[in-house]
Amino acid sequence: VDRAMSYYSVHGMFKDITAGISFYQFLEDLSANYAGRAEMAIGNLKQLLKMIFTKNKMLISITADEEGCRRFQEEFASSFLTGLPEKPDSKLFDAYEKVELIPICKNEGFKAAMQVQYVARTGNYMKAGFDYTGALQVLKTILSYDYLWTNIRVKGGAYGCMCGFSGVDGDAYFTSYRDPNLSETNQIYEKAVDYIKNFTVDERDMTKYIIGTFSSLDTPLTPQGKGRRSLAMYLAGITEEDLQRERDEVLNVTEEDIRVLHRLVSEVLKAGNICVIGNETKVEENKDLFKTVKSLIK
Repeated sequence: VDRAMSYYSVHGMFKDITAGISFYQFLEDLSANYAGRAEMAIGNLKQLLKMIFTKNKMLISITADEEGCRRFQEEFASSFLTGLPEKPDSKLFDAYEKVELIPICKNEGFKAAMQVQYVARTGNYMKAGFDYTGALQVLKTILSYDYLWTNIRVKGGAYGCMCGFSGVDGDAYFTSYRDPNLSETNQIYEKAVDYIKNFTVDERDMTKYIIGTFSSLDTPLTPQGKGRRSLAMYLAGITEEDLQRERDEVLNVTEEDIRVLHRLVSEVLKAGNICVIGNETKVEENKDLFKTVKSLIK
């Protein structure tokens, strides 16, 4: 999914470079040529330590009672902070060329020694002019546990499938995993637009979808979970009012609210971003879906 998002999103590119397929390829290349690059790699990591770990770049999140927070502030300030510089030396950056991340739609098919596929389609609905609404959370529930589940998991034999619609940046995705199919799954994604456009259920089933959505929104959290959510909300600029508005939209969603989302999903799929990791023969048989076909592992 992250690789497919890197085709159009700077954020997606960054995630891919630092934790995705691009990062794996970097490590693969470094490992194969380590003898000649070890000194350079170690030197770069030492430089990064000096550039990143400074007081002016630090953000701390702690979850504790008042006494725990007080003790943390006292001990952290007296031990860890004293060893950190206030900010990095500007000369450290002079040796590195500034790189601008420019997304390019690659639509890749990666061949690997496996018998199943991982099929992802992605796009961004905010770039297409749509706003986030809590109805998208209900749509996610409907698609994940009805349309996608029935067609990809039950009929298609995949181990799993899912979709998502980010309320922060507008990224959306459809994906399957351990999937014996490839083009068939892609067609199911495409036909989701018609399914949503003609969506009709009785009041009882609609209530079940709403309850199912709330089960993921209001899952009881441990203190660690609450701290993690609080930090994520802070970083994303999400307020408690935003969460309440989303809950109200979920609670009051109607069939028509779901049906109108077919235009949003249509725009996501119209972007045409696809990335697949799968069986060598299967990927080759469907190479017309991709701009590039290559081996995942050299």
